[in-house]
Amino acid sequence: MVVMDVFTRRLIGFGTEPAHIDGVAVCRMTGTIRREYLDRIFFWNAVDLARKLSEFRDYYNEHRVHRSLDGTTPSQRAGRSPPTTAVLARYAWQQHCHDLFQTPVAA
Repeated sequence: MVVMDVFTRRLIGFGTEPAHIDGVAVCRMTGTIRREYLDRIFFWNAVDLARKLSEFRDYYNEHRVHRSLDGTTPSQRAGRSPPTTAVLARYAWQQHCHDLFQTPVAA
């Protein structure tokens, strides 16, 4: 289960419960989380899945820009200030979600 703030599009949290997965259940999963993360990452058990989903929530809310939000993050839409702009001459890559995603940051 995914809890999302519809206005800011921030992921609030996840609920995990053991279940039998079939085609209908997969179709009901949140598309972005499944396509961008769950289809690409392996997890050992419910505790590991909850930890990894928490990491993805932080990445999704703080670092991943959204076309539907005019290129801002859900945290910016909720009122947080934008991150420091990286100067192209001096930047570094920040790793997210076990190196699955990378975003540039000011160095």
